[in-house]
Amino acid sequence: MKILKLSLLFFLSLMSFTYCIPPLTKPTSLYYFLAKLFEPEVNENEAQNQESIFGQIDPSFGDGGYKIFDIPSVSPDFAESLVLKGDKILQGGYCNNPPGSIFCLVQYDLSGNVDSSFGSGGYVTFDFTDSTYEYKTSLALQGDKIIQSGECNSSGSKFCLVRYKADGSLDISFNPSFGYRIYGITSFYDYARALAIQTDGYILQGGYCMIGSNYNFCLTRYNPNGDGIDFSFIPNIIPEDYDLAFALAFQDNKILQSGFCTNDFLLNSKFCVMRYNSDGSIDSGFGSGGYVLYDIPVSENDYANSLIVQSDGKILQGGTCTISGTNQFCIVRYNADGSVDTTFGTNGYMIFDIPDSSADQASAIALQTNGKILQGGTCKISGINQFCIVRYNANGSIDSTFGTNGYFIYQVPGTTSNTLGRSIVIQSDGKILLGGTCDNKFCIVRIQ
Repeated sequence: MKILKLSLLFFLSLMSFTYCIPPLTKPTSLYYFLAKLFEPEVNENEAQNQESIFGQIDPSFGDGGYKIFDIPSVSPDFAESLVLKGDKILQGGYCNNPPGSIFCLVQYDLSGNVDSSFGSGGYVTFDFTDSTYEYKTSLALQGDKIIQSGECNSSGSKFCLVRYKADGSLDISFNPSFGYRIYGITSFYDYARALAIQTDGYILQGGYCMIGSNYNFCLTRYNPNGDGIDFSFIPNIIPEDYDLAFALAFQDNKILQSGFCTNDFLLNSKFCVMRYNSDGSIDSGFGSGGYVLYDIPVSENDYANSLIVQSDGKILQGGTCTISGTNQFCIVRYNADGSVDTTFGTNGYMIFDIPDSSADQASAIALQTNGKILQGGTCKISGINQFCIVRYNANGSIDSTFGTNGYFIYQVPGTTSNTLGRSIVIQSDGKILLGGTCDNKFCIVRIQ
């Protein structure tokens, strides 16, 4: 007999982590979904053995465990996000298309084959009118529709998003009759980094905006069909000059926005989270007057780029921390009210330095139904960037049954140093998809 377990996974991200901060004017070179796991009803010893098989490449996927796809007629291609759509896998990003860049989207089946029935031979590209550069994309499903969000830039940066039908064609009923929308919150510098869809279909798009010489979190909500702005909000309450937001998540009827904050732009940065009420106003009951600012001990710089909410309301915030000049994976857990959960890891946080890696860049987190936490990204081994994942137990300790003593490292065959692991989703059978860019092409690895 099997027991069906369901878990809600809100994995909304979208920080581009070529190093610590994305480009502000043009590209120079990340979702969250329902996860379900089936577990056999076995005794404790058998359950331990089954857990131990996770963390190995799945040779039945794609071309022996991985899939690389080079989108025709555009190059290079930078994959940033993954989402599951029934029995399909969507991977989104942006592609170079001189003189600028455009949105790109690919659909695969669960075996890792490109789905030729989607778009034009399995892929879609979209070039926004009146925009030269389009990048930093996020993906989300709105019913059977697909929304791709990002940043559009010609003389200045603005939020932008497009909606596709299930078959990849442009949905011109969105923001009738365009199918897309470009929106400027401020006059010039608006950097969209995250996308989330409410249960009622309203669309949230978040990022950071320049006010004067400083950056602030900013958030806007569109009507379900994209024909109007329900609210736009630029809070200015965090006591730092540069507040850079990269992720969104829901906590019941509240909205969480996550990123890092600093007075020195790239130095002395801290994890920060803000909570909004459903109308976009600041929830003063969260943390310190609506926000949390957390400086991880022993770390010189903390760059948060991912966020997820557990079923008990506790909040996991992930990213990269710099320890003695070396980047390492790190996670913090907060209680539902924004206070640090000192029962997690070491007094609320966990830092993990992947062995033999000279530079770790964490980009995504996901939550398994057994409460274990996956954090994925990129590791540099012998000068070559490779995909990597770390698994933590529910209490923040490293799960040594996963991969090699708690971590998984994989160099996609035939690739060199230009590899970036950007996003994680979990299939209904528990298998893990880690997506990103390999040698300037879209790529996915599957782990069992």
